Amino acid sequence: MRHTALGLLAAGLLAAGVGHAQPSPSPGRPGVQVLRADDLARAGLVRLSDLFALLDGWYALSTDGFSWRASAGGLAPAHTARWQLYVDGHRVDATVLDVQNLNLVPLHPSQLDSVVVHHVPTVIDGRLAGAGVIHLYSHRPDGLAARAGMMLGNEIDDPGPYAFTDPDARNVDRVGPGYVASLGYGTATAGVEATYRQDYQHVTRRPLWDRVFGVYGRPHPLNRVMQQSLGVQAYATGSRSRHRLQVGYTRFRDYRFLDPLGFEIATDHRTPFAGGHGTLALGRATTLSYRVGYRRERLGEWKNRVDHTFDWVEGRGHASVALRYRRGVLASTSTLGLDRRVVRTGRASFGTARLHTGHLAQEVEVRQPSGLLLRGAVIGLLQAREAGLEALAVAHVPVAARRQVRLTVSHSDRPAADPDRLGYWLYRGYQVPWAERTAITPAPSLSRPRTTTLDLTGSYAPGGGWLIEAGPAWRSFAGGLDAVYTFGFVDPDDIFRGRTLGTAVYRSHLRGQVWRGHVAVTHRTAVWRRHLAYAWQRHTAADAAAVAGWAGQPEHLLRVHIGYDPVPRFSLNARLQVQSATAWPGYAAADAATDGVYPDRLPPYALLDLSAWKAFGGGVLEVMLLLRNALNAPYRTHPAAPETRLTFFVQAQLRL
Repeated sequence: MRHTALGLLAAGLLAAGVGHAQPSPSPGRPGVQVLRADDLARAGLVRLSDLFALLDGWYALSTDGFSWRASAGGLAPAHTARWQLYVDGHRVDATVLDVQNLNLVPLHPSQLDSVVVHHVPTVIDGRLAGAGVIHLYSHRPDGLAARAGMMLGNEIDDPGPYAFTDPDARNVDRVGPGYVASLGYGTATAGVEATYRQDYQHVTRRPLWDRVFGVYGRPHPLNRVMQQSLGVQAYATGSRSRHRLQVGYTRFRDYRFLDPLGFEIATDHRTPFAGGHGTLALGRATTLSYRVGYRRERLGEWKNRVDHTFDWVEGRGHASVALRYRRGVLASTSTLGLDRRVVRTGRASFGTARLHTGHLAQEVEVRQPSGLLLRGAVIGLLQAREAGLEALAVAHVPVAARRQVRLTVSHSDRPAADPDRLGYWLYRGYQVPWAERTAITPAPSLSRPRTTTLDLTGSYAPGGGWLIEAGPAWRSFAGGLDAVYTFGFVDPDDIFRGRTLGTAVYRSHLRGQVWRGHVAVTHRTAVWRRHLAYAWQRHTAADAAAVAGWAGQPEHLLRVHIGYDPVPRFSLNARLQVQSATAWPGYAAADAATDGVYPDRLPPYALLDLSAWKAFGGGVLEVMLLLRNALNAPYRTHPAAPETRLTFFVQAQLRL
């Protein structure tokens, strides 16, 4: 009865238009979505990964609810983690063995001034970002600024107990708590800010509990993942130059799901990082810019009964310099850069492996006063004595008043080595933990990944706060590296209690195509905000590895965001997501053996989030109440993930 009432209430809110809309694609840049600070504050975000639900055409999946993998507009399968991340201009190379976790960034959504998202390929820093880009921009401190916040969530059906209990307990699902604190000082020309974040995700739901409990037991500290991050940013602006520096450290004690195994490895993931970028005006028409960065990714042992560890330490450095010249309608940018990877592990015969990638890029842009934009880029690559070539062409054409069309075409032919992918290191001889209990067949050879994309997007702004955007897209993939997974299930009276066990056959020389279409409609007034985005996607002409990679993403994805702000510091918000079924052919045997505990098909879902946001004391205190999955759907995005149900969140932010 309670769920029926909630459903009727939610339907009434949506019908009446009460809720919260998300920002539209920018009217001047089809294919680019801009999320503004006010929208982000009211959108019901408790972690950075919640951003994925706001991005048109993006789809994210997770096995634990904390680490999410995403696909942007069908540009790459979600499990490959191909999209690129930037934070205040800093390039974040955080993909390690197929996993990139947005929640490890030392920022909270409330600290964001804006988020710029590219749904189509683009060039940034002389590099082709061919699988989507998320660029986070944080607030600059104005004078002395301090912030503290807390988030806590729990399932409503059976709230508690707030302690770890026997796995046979009906429900002990809990989210968080999460904390954030920041302190900074800034002026128009210089500033510094430090941020500390801490978050928890509890492992209390089957089947995740069974997999973790079987190997790692259930002492109190080991039934949750724990993330701690500290970041410091500083900026300085002069009459002819701008500079920004970032340093930080993240520790993440994680149960890291490993695709070819089908279960988790306890991991102590530690990452110190530092970087800087800036620009210097050399004259009226010439600008010199630079970008440097270093990260050290260490996947070490987190105490477990079998003493297994990834034994993985990876140093990543990058540096680039660019010279930009603009005269009249013409702009030219030349970029020279170098990426360096050094991997050390005791689980491979190579011991230490080094990989250097150099790139040289030339971009030319013509921008007419009429709004016509023509942009082209050619990028040469050199990696391990193997050359590659990438190219991008963009035509942004105003066809009539308030109407514009954007055509984006990209092609990438890269060297075969792909250090972000686990399959590459398996080919090099790396042995994953538990390899002796599974069957993993590395690829017999490597092949060059070749990708061609075409995106045609039209936008129309008829006035009255309306914006309409729509268009088709096509992607062609060849070469590269991926795996065909097959998961069985074992339930013996030993350490593998309640676990799936996988076999993985890695293949190169892949092929496949993806066809897409999308429509986005936005309406904004002084009080109402409405946004609808629909995406259709289908893969064709694909081999077994490509089919397995794409089948886990829905063919149809609809998102509706509606908002009502009756007064400046109060907002009611709703977000609806409807998606079609997804297929997971590798889990067919596990599905049969577990009677659907590990299904090989996930049904269609309708998800509804409701939230209320209020600011007190002129914005000093912000409080948000959130009902996530208000229709109480048994939702999951991966066969190995636990179901998530109706959950209640409370979040408070104090600003001084």
